[in-house]
Amino acid sequence: MNDILTNRFGLLSKTGIKKGYVLYSYYFKDRYTDTRKQVVAHEITALQNGGCGGYIYVAHLKEFNNHPARKKDGYLKIGDLTMDEFIDIAEKVIREYK
Repeated sequence: MNDILTNRFGLLSKTGIKKGYVLYSYYFKDRYTDTRKQVVAHEITALQNGGCGGYIYVAHLKEFNNHPARKKDGYLKIGDLTMDEFIDIAEKVIREYK
C-alpha cells in the first residue's frame, strides 16, 4: 500500500501509533480539494489477516455521496476493497486534488 500511495501517486506520508498499531497518513503538501483538505488517506495499517485497514477521502467525488461505507467526515473505509478497487478509487480521488 505504501508503494502505491508514495511511489505511484507521489504522496507524502507520516506515521503515528494508536492502540499498538502503526498508522500511516498520506497527503499532498501543496494540493487540496475544494474544502482545503490535503489528507488523501489516513489510519492506513496492515491487518493481521493480510489485508489493509484505513480510510480514503472521497467527499469531493459525487459518486460517493450516498455510498453506504462512506463516513460523515467524507472518508471511505478501505478494508473491504480489493487492491484493484482501491487503486481505481485512489486514481479518481487524486485526480480531483488541485
